[in-house]
Amino acid sequence: MWSKLLSFACGGALLASYIGSQSPSFSGFKSVEAFEVRPGILMMPRYADDGKVCEIGLQKRLYFPEKVSVDGDLSRDEIEQAFEELVPVSERGPELPGFHAHPMSEVGNTITTATEYQNVTLEIVGKVLPSKRHEVVEETVVAIIRWKNRRCQ
Repeated sequence: MWSKLLSFACGGALLASYIGSQSPSFSGFKSVEAFEVRPGILMMPRYADDGKVCEIGLQKRLYFPEKVSVDGDLSRDEIEQAFEELVPVSERGPELPGFHAHPMSEVGNTITTATEYQNVTLEIVGKVLPSKRHEVVEETVVAIIRWKNRRCQ
């Protein structure tokens, strides 16, 4: 009985310290969860009602306490490495035939491509930059991994 009481008291103290650590001046804002999966690359998960990850956004981290970067471009290699680590083949399933990274849409200066797997979709969103040679120059801005069988809250 004493161990249960002690556990409850410790849990309450931890909760109180967590709640107390948030600045009251930020209490009106929604917090966002982010993890640095590679140096300078942020992963921001979203969750389904059952607590499982249903979506992951990947983007470059532009602000650092010691510097600010203006290069927001993610390389395909960076996306592939993070994708392999975050959603291994055993979880994503095989790539579906006929869905090899093709443009889904091009609106204004934004282009979205997608690769379909059995359990997830990998979308890569970029911006089309002007070129004097009339070729498409794409700068990747965000990658989004979406689970097909999980609905986000």
